[in-house]
Amino acid sequence: MEFPIWELFADYGSARVAASIARELSLADADFLPRPLLPLDREGQDRVRAVLRVH
Repeated sequence: MEFPIWELFADYGSARVAASIARELSLADADFLPRPLLPLDREGQDRVRAVLRVH
């Protein structure tokens, strides 16, 4: 896995992943995505956390 962030973008969509990263870094509130976009599910959030820990 050379660039795991791109895999997350492909699996979940870049806006949702970017929003999750912003939440993890305390740069945004938990529920700021415009509807109809929904936050990542628990698995997606766990994957984002794992990528942030590695890099």
